[in-house]
Amino acid sequence: MCTEKIEEETYSLIFRSLKHPIRRKILRMLVGKQMSFSEILSILSIDSGHLSYHIENFELVRHSENGKYELSSIGIAAVNLMRGVEEHPHLPISTSKWKTKKIRNIFSVAVLVILAASVMANAYYYNLLQSSLQKNLGGTGYALDLFQIGIYRATSITYLLLTYRHGLRETEPNELNIKALIEGFFHEMDYAYDGLRSSMYLSSELSEYGKPLYIIHRFMRYTFIDWETLQGEPTVRSVLGNLVAEAESSANYSVPLAAFKELNQTSFQKLQQLAFEVSESFAPFNATRLDNTISIVEELEDVLAQWINKYA
Repeated sequence: MCTEKIEEETYSLIFRSLKHPIRRKILRMLVGKQMSFSEILSILSIDSGHLSYHIENFELVRHSENGKYELSSIGIAAVNLMRGVEEHPHLPISTSKWKTKKIRNIFSVAVLVILAASVMANAYYYNLLQSSLQKNLGGTGYALDLFQIGIYRATSITYLLLTYRHGLRETEPNELNIKALIEGFFHEMDYAYDGLRSSMYLSSELSEYGKPLYIIHRFMRYTFIDWETLQGEPTVRSVLGNLVAEAESSANYSVPLAAFKELNQTSFQKLQQLAFEVSESFAPFNATRLDNTISIVEELEDVLAQWINKYA
């Protein structure tokens, strides 16, 4: 019953869209190619507001990865239906009118059957694809919630003191608890990274969402998880690890304490903002909001590069 309802809605969507001549023109223009808004506007010779009204609420057209417009799966089905109606087969002239009429009727029925089968097949695969995408989006959103939780815990000094305080009651990091705080920080960053890595796996089929998540994944890995970058340069993890190791030999934890406090002041709030924006981008999915997280990553990279140069 659910499948029949979806198919009925799909047919209604196609037939509603094909009623308007401008939308039919847009569909014809996008057959086998992608076009920008300005390119479509120059060909149709209508005002931009009129075009925006039609194309932005047009489910038979979608944005491609490069920002241009292209036909969606259901849009391709609509074009096939349009072609079948407009390109009526030319029949050879017969001296017998009743034979010609009979042949026409047979061809008409055959065309309708083929078109109906084509629409149903396209609708079926379109709905199957949409169902798969929704499941992947849901799983990706859940994994990114774990990413946000891990980042929040890692950057919350109060939480770290409650968890790794070694029986102490201090409310601020000090030389006695700084080693435990740094260990707790990276423990939670590993947890956050696992959630982010899971989201990358789940969104592997969602190519249009992959770029921002890939950039964030690369930033996390070569800043807080690995001990060096691909170029062999130090990371936040290796810098703090080396500072703690040197402090243990001298029993003086003042340097790792100062480094951790500065890391907190310069980047912890921005890390929380990044995790929040990424998680909220999938509740529901908002491509623009997810793209905006790239600028947050760039800001963090600049700040942390200065921090690493200072303490490496």
